[in-house]
Amino acid sequence: MNKYKENYKIKSRKILLKNGRIALLRPLMSGDKTKITKFLSKLSTKTRHFYVLDNYGDKTVDKLCESVGKPGKMHFVVEVAPSEIIALTKFSFDLPEADRLRYLQYGVKLVPGTVSRCGTCIADKYQNVNLGRITLQQIIDTSHYLGQKVVMLSGGIFADNGRAIHMVQKFGFKIVGRFTDSNGQAHVDMHCVI
Repeated sequence: MNKYKENYKIKSRKILLKNGRIALLRPLMSGDKTKITKFLSKLSTKTRHFYVLDNYGDKTVDKLCESVGKPGKMHFVVEVAPSEIIALTKFSFDLPEADRLRYLQYGVKLVPGTVSRCGTCIADKYQNVNLGRITLQQIIDTSHYLGQKVVMLSGGIFADNGRAIHMVQKFGFKIVGRFTDSNGQAHVDMHCVI
């Protein structure tokens, strides 16, 4: 991350959803623990299939909230009144060695310090109201501002999530390769050069 912009914060902004509701896109705060716990507990089996976490309880919530303000992490949420989180985006600037090596096998050299990684989860009843597009644009804009060269999708996209693949391609994401995880699930690795 550009050392001159380390203190950059995602600015809160109101957004109009396709369903007519007003939402607030804002940084995740350490005090969001109860709201994030509630958000994760309501995710359907189908949504959890596409947004895999180690667990959907306190361990993950604690880890997320503890990362607030730490270098290289800028998670954010989308919230509607009254205080309901409807989307979570994990956003970071670290490049795990496994990801770097996997991309290298595709012939793509990712340089640590120039790559943003992201993954967004949207509450079931708020899917298909443009939240995916809004959060992805925020990721691209922030990454560009911070001098990043590439945005990649954390862990790729499940190969059976055609809707998400199609959506990110509209933002210039390209399929660079495919892999199968330790559970036998097929993934598509995608990234966007910005």
